[in-house]
Amino acid sequence: MSTQRRCPVALAAASLIAGMSFAAVARANSFTPGDLVVTRVGTGSAALTPNAAAVFLDEYTTAGVLVQSIALPTSSSGANVALTLTGTNGTTSKFPEGLLQLSPDGTTLSLAGYNQTPGKAISTSSSTTNRVVATVSASGIVDTTTVINSGSSLGIVRSAVTDGSKVYISSDTLGIVETTLGSAGAGTRLSTDVNSGRVVSIYDGQVYLSTRSGLINGITAVGTGEPVTSGQTDATLAGFGKDFDPYQTSSRSPYDFVFANDHTLYIADSYQSPDDGGVQKWIFDGGRWFKIYTINLSGSSAFPFQSLTGQYVGDDFVMYGINNAGQLCSITDTGTGGTSSVSVLASSAMYTAFRGVEFVPTALPGVAPAPLPSAAASMSTLGLACALLLKQRKRAARVA
Repeated sequence: MSTQRRCPVALAAASLIAGMSFAAVARANSFTPGDLVVTRVGTGSAALTPNAAAVFLDEYTTAGVLVQSIALPTSSSGANVALTLTGTNGTTSKFPEGLLQLSPDGTTLSLAGYNQTPGKAISTSSSTTNRVVATVSASGIVDTTTVINSGSSLGIVRSAVTDGSKVYISSDTLGIVETTLGSAGAGTRLSTDVNSGRVVSIYDGQVYLSTRSGLINGITAVGTGEPVTSGQTDATLAGFGKDFDPYQTSSRSPYDFVFANDHTLYIADSYQSPDDGGVQKWIFDGGRWFKIYTINLSGSSAFPFQSLTGQYVGDDFVMYGINNAGQLCSITDTGTGGTSSVSVLASSAMYTAFRGVEFVPTALPGVAPAPLPSAAASMSTLGLACALLLKQRKRAARVA
């Protein structure tokens, strides 16, 4: 992808954060292809609390220059409802919300939240505080008509993804719930294998979920394809089960994940350890996955990651992530953990928090790069570590 960028709209970050009212942006400008979207919680005018807070989608260039902000609704208008997030249940805690995902065709950005007025408490019952999915188009139009209004406790909803019809929502009490885009109903819990769902993605027609639930600590395939009925099985990917690593249930905390190809996986891990906390690189040898190293900020255990997206630039896989310090970072994988690097591009202002990052949605289906052929399928693990010659943007998970 070209690294040339057009001149961004001249907007001052301070005035955007401190001076913007909840309804300031009724319609945004179209996104610029190749830019990033960051979930920001809070207006900057008052300290964040555990209660509901206003949410903004900030567009940045990959150099960290702010382009525009889109305010998500904080009240109902027609079929669209409010979408807010808890103010302190993000980068300063172990349970981040507001993580972003693109649809498989790259045209639709999604995130999950709560139909609650800023400043008010969020109930664990989804009938008292409805859960909401926002979808955002390449033109910056926000849709919040997808609502979960059942009496069940969905707890924290961290992420959502749609294929344009079906919607999958991660829940920290029900694992993963499926519903229909634009609907208002109870949704369907797909599996009882996992209670604590973290990040949900669709890759190559398959739904995947990251979790740290019981003995499952890693990435799972949920059922087969894109399931819509209950009774599904969560299949932990080989290499992540406790039979391979008896210590991982206590030493890893996976959230967002990116598959550069069928054999290369990057995981944003929020565990406070330089060995695991940061961005882990995993390689598939045809039978199981192996973690080969972790990339973090100067080897520090204080800056693990929670959100991640990426693409190839030349031979390097360049990623963008949000760490637990509320910073938007670029992460460059040069083939070894020691020579890879992390650079801070932007930091959340006082009384605000960054939660998720993703590339902007595209205007036409198919513009997002397709998965590359698995030409390296017969290569050894060491050979695969050197075969980083592919070019594609983030596509949510598909592995074995």
